[in-house]
Amino acid sequence: MLFRNYKIFQLTFAILLIGISAIGQLPKHYGRKLEKTYPIDLQRHLFNSIKYPNKAEHSYTQGNTIAYFKVYNRKITLLSVAPKLTIDFKNEIIKAFKNFETNDLKNGFYGLPINFRIANVVTKIHNAEIAVHKSYIDLPYLEILLGIPSCDPGAPHLYCKPNTLHAPYELQIPPVYPNDDYRGFIKFIKANVNYPKAAIENQVQGNVYVSFVIEKDGSLSSAKVERSLGYGTDEEAIRVLKLSQKWKPGYENGKPVRTIYRTHISFQPDRPFKNPKPIKIYQLKQLKYPPQYPGGEERLIEFIKTNINYSNLTNKQIKGIVVISAVIEMDGSLSQLKAIDNLGYGTKKEALRVVSKLKRWNPGMENGIPTRTQIAIPVKFNP
Repeated sequence: MLFRNYKIFQLTFAILLIGISAIGQLPKHYGRKLEKTYPIDLQRHLFNSIKYPNKAEHSYTQGNTIAYFKVYNRKITLLSVAPKLTIDFKNEIIKAFKNFETNDLKNGFYGLPINFRIANVVTKIHNAEIAVHKSYIDLPYLEILLGIPSCDPGAPHLYCKPNTLHAPYELQIPPVYPNDDYRGFIKFIKANVNYPKAAIENQVQGNVYVSFVIEKDGSLSSAKVERSLGYGTDEEAIRVLKLSQKWKPGYENGKPVRTIYRTHISFQPDRPFKNPKPIKIYQLKQLKYPPQYPGGEERLIEFIKTNINYSNLTNKQIKGIVVISAVIEMDGSLSQLKAIDNLGYGTKKEALRVVSKLKRWNPGMENGIPTRTQIAIPVKFNP
């Protein structure tokens, strides 16, 4: 365990667990309504940049993953790609994200589902059920499709039966909301959703993920909640879907077909809740992969030792340890710095100054997703 050689750390860490509130500083996106939640420029860039890996194509490998990234002043920093597909898929995503800047997304932490598909191939879909971690803003999924969809029953790996449910991207002509306006469908949803009283009272916000079938005549059927939010939001989402007017159905080989459609219905308050629940802060013992300082513990101790300025102390011969508690954020930065103890003579202020200069850490990971983690950093004074 990190810093196990410091006896004083054991006592101060116990104090840390008792005295530090679990309510932490929230990422900037939390609790506010986003003006734009569809990254048109990023989607277009990734669609044109990500290539279907050759090995995956030849082995008919298909699957889903999520790109987790941070936006700050238009710059995008890719944090992780999870759950795991093959390294070829991951490398394609990393290359595509490199050096790209967005005009469509505000500062915050985002999760973008990316689905890799081969047209009409019926092999297993790896990571078929995925969901963006609740600590991140979830974005509409991106589809990387290989091949031209066709419904030729004689072709290998292809299928086309009269009542088969097709995904929109499989079809020569996918289904569309009247007037070819998907935004019109979103406007319809927003105009008709009533925020359930129980959800407001319990400060519940987020997305209800739903699926429905667009029949050959354009009517909607089989509306179902695929990821629940609860407190009346699930029932409200289904109620609104049933109000929808008919769509233009999808077509294949000149004939209408049945299409399965998936989307989410957002429940966001007009004004942020006064006391939103904070994003979870993990303790070290809860994580299989805790945060690490670049270069390891030795580099951390060396940095602290090198950067302590004893001229800032009123007693230049003081010896001892000041423990600083901190939160390693999802992007590896430090926040909520606080001295747990104080040797006096300016040691508290100096310890905080030194820790604030540390490089970004490799954040803690839970199921391949960066998390917020509470840590304690001992600063040793030994002139």
